[in-house]
Amino acid sequence: MKAKINKGRVVNWFDTTGNIVPIPTSVAISSSQAASNPVVINTSVAHKLAAGDQVTISGHSIAGVNATWTVVAAPTSTSFTVAYNNSAGGAGSGGTAAMTRLTGQILDGATVLATLTWAQNATVPNLFQSQEVTITKVGNFTLLVKYNGVAIDSIPYDVGEHPVTDQTHNVAKSLALSLQDGGASQTISLKVIKADGTSSASISAPYDAAKGAYVAASTYTFATEGPYALVWHKVISSVVTPFLMKDQLVLKVEGKETVVFSVRTLADPAGTPHASVQVVVSRSDGTQEAQGTTGSDGYLVLSLSPGLYKASLLKSGVVFNTGNFSIEVVDTDVEAWTNTVPLTTESFTPTVTAPSAPPSLCSLFLDLYDMVGAPVPHADVLVTTLSPPQMLTAGVADTKRLFKTDSNGHAEFSLVQGLKIELCIAPIGLRRILTVPSSAGPSNLLTLAAAAEDLFDIVVPNLPAAASRTL
Repeated sequence: MKAKINKGRVVNWFDTTGNIVPIPTSVAISSSQAASNPVVINTSVAHKLAAGDQVTISGHSIAGVNATWTVVAAPTSTSFTVAYNNSAGGAGSGGTAAMTRLTGQILDGATVLATLTWAQNATVPNLFQSQEVTITKVGNFTLLVKYNGVAIDSIPYDVGEHPVTDQTHNVAKSLALSLQDGGASQTISLKVIKADGTSSASISAPYDAAKGAYVAASTYTFATEGPYALVWHKVISSVVTPFLMKDQLVLKVEGKETVVFSVRTLADPAGTPHASVQVVVSRSDGTQEAQGTTGSDGYLVLSLSPGLYKASLLKSGVVFNTGNFSIEVVDTDVEAWTNTVPLTTESFTPTVTAPSAPPSLCSLFLDLYDMVGAPVPHADVLVTTLSPPQMLTAGVADTKRLFKTDSNGHAEFSLVQGLKIELCIAPIGLRRILTVPSSAGPSNLLTLAAAAEDLFDIVVPNLPAAASRTL
């Protein structure tokens, strides 16, 4: 959870077990003891309170007792004490004691910054909402939740001067939930709960395969500033059950800040300016917020709301060593600060040449059969390049390619036109030198081989002479 310093906000807590007893429960007060400090409160039935529990007394005849107290002790099942000094007073009667079994504290280490009293949400019984609390210091704190005095949850609670809003204020948003256990076939819906406890209508959220998430069928507009609870529901044993709560802090932008961008190199302390550079400023979700072009001095002035952004540099024909920067725009109404953002990077202009035209190819094929007309499958057809690369406009980098006939004795491939090759077909002992035709084909390799040069090589063995010996 997060909050803004010196800004009151309601705290949401979600009971994932669904086992918390509805609160508050109350019992009738029969009397209070005279001349007692702390004062003893007697109830008409068992109160089930323990030391440390919170209790709210109302309607009692002693006005000073009517308040919210922390129970000091519970001597019996029908009596408890609170820290009210009634040593000089008489006995009281009447009223009720409402027990707050669920308690909460915001802690800075062992220091209590705020004590929370909870109200159970009328629409989502798993959701409990506190009174509005204000934290006057910045830091990372802890929300500690207790039930009947026993800690049941501990949640980080961050307070900052410039927290980033989770949702854009007063803009219709599409809300989604990533794929849950159980896959894409679940029935998911959403309720949005405001700080005052009111709830939106249930919004169905069918699975969107393209996004890999359950997406709310209609958008929701966060029209007021403050905390919201997104409570997701699914059908469990035919019952629509809340199972997940997402805390959302929505902050209203009070005004935009003047932000000066300085786009320069690292060449010297002053930095050589980058002129005519387009600066595109986007939010974390990729939404473009503003853009502009630097002047000859490398400066650009934009108006932006406080928050976190990414600034990207673009210029035709130029590459920047660092093209994307994470930046923060500060609310100067809260903090003494000048929003001058240095975007420091080197740049270079790459040399780009047009690609060469691809060489012309000729489609070649052959069909091999044995003497009884059966196709010869998987026969090796070896092609070796004999043309020097400089004879061709584009050059041929490889020197050998092995092809094989398919199950029908057929092989088909394309080679560069005009290429001089040596063709070897292993099963029939054929070896020929031929030139690939200067046409697109298709051309029969066996027809070309029949008219080609028949190689007859004389191989002279290179045998080492035996060493001479003297007898």
